[in-house]
Amino acid sequence: MFSKHPYKLLSFILPAVCLLVIACSSEEIEPLSDEQQRLSKIEQSEARFYDIIENNPNSPEYKPVARVLAEEYRMFADRHESHEKAAEMMFRAANIKADVLGEYGVAVGLFRQINRRWPDTEQAERSLFLAGYTYNHVMGQHEQAEQVYQEFLATYPESELRQAVQDELQYMGTDFDELLRNFEPDEEL
Repeated sequence: MFSKHPYKLLSFILPAVCLLVIACSSEEIEPLSDEQQRLSKIEQSEARFYDIIENNPNSPEYKPVARVLAEEYRMFADRHESHEKAAEMMFRAANIKADVLGEYGVAVGLFRQINRRWPDTEQAERSLFLAGYTYNHVMGQHEQAEQVYQEFLATYPESELRQAVQDELQYMGTDFDELLRNFEPDEEL
């Protein structure tokens, strides 16, 4: 049977030899750590999300894929709190919750967590500002916004965002149409 077709014999022997070599290899393939697995999954979810944004932003998959990505970010930050990317991952989760999913209360909660859990990161300062901004402009909860803004000024007195926060406090609750009328030039001049 094999004498007429010598390649058939090779087709049986070659895979067996490869398996034997792999099985007898002295180097073991180390499984990916939970951290590496999560980062890989995030990378895949990001690729899917950005593919939808670029190629089919009206897809019914847009929000479900965004929800999965936000959850992947959040889970990474929760499970790997000391990782250098943890605060950034939570920040991304909060932004998706607010900007894509419209889950503003959840987003504010995540922004506040960032400020408490990673106070010395660049995301902490921006997160506190965005929590106040979301309370003020999106949710209309001016008292909460004022508390967050006051906390911001006390915590980050030298921040580049300080003037923006002071402006937010000064004009909080002001009708923007009225504000614009105040800046219109006088017709008498």
